[in-house]
Amino acid sequence: MTTILLAFIIALVSSLFLTPVARMVGIRLGAVDEPVARKVHTVPLPRSGCIAFFTAFLLTLLIVKFFPTKVATLFVLDKHAIALALGGIIVF
Repeated sequence: MTTILLAFIIALVSSLFLTPVARMVGIRLGAVDEPVARKVHTVPLPRSGCIAFFTAFLLTLLIVKFFPTKVATLFVLDKHAIALALGGIIVF
């Protein structure tokens, strides 16, 4: 239970910190969704917010892996896990 709570807190704090950073980067790079007649929003919205969530997810997995708990032993780094992670990165 403690490991799950720790993972939640790590993911929450890192996503809260990384979201404004990803937003600023998206605006500076021009990666924004411009408003048009078909869309609801009236101001340009950055498209880079998902970078913060994905990075927070990976960071949480890496940090939890190094804690000696029963939950951490479930994260086995084998060829199947690496293939799954690479597939997720490609889809991202």
